[in-house]
Amino acid sequence: MQRKPHRIPGLVTLAGWVATLPFLASTALLLFGGYPRSVVGLTALIAWGSCALAATGALHCGWALRDARPSATRLLAGAATIAFAWIALAFGGQRGLALLAAGFLVILGYDMALSRAGRWPSWYPRLRVPLTGVALACLFAAILGAPEL
Repeated sequence: MQRKPHRIPGLVTLAGWVATLPFLASTALLLFGGYPRSVVGLTALIAWGSCALAATGALHCGWALRDARPSATRLLAGAATIAFAWIALAFGGQRGLALLAAGFLVILGYDMALSRAGRWPSWYPRLRVPLTGVALACLFAAILGAPEL
């Protein structure tokens, strides 16, 4: 039996949703853990958010490198996303959270444009949008509800 090309592969779905767990756990610790656990939650959220944003950029680099003549635009978008994640990590705190949220929004917009152009698998937006939604919900909850640390 052959799979329909528009169906999201099960292992990809599992990996994507598992990757949201550190966002949720870090945000919960930040918002509800009390001091000093809230500091750990903030640090963990920024660290995980930076890793996740960098991984999103790395997807672009990897996808571009499949071609004999890689897309310079896609490679640069991937590298810029990775660098942006590092900058958010370096800033930390509320600025780091805001930079991560901005980074996820920008790369999501780029991904949706690439999807409409047929440059991602047809199922990619159906996975990417809800996963990014979880990340953004956690980041915005932390920005708006985090205690002063």
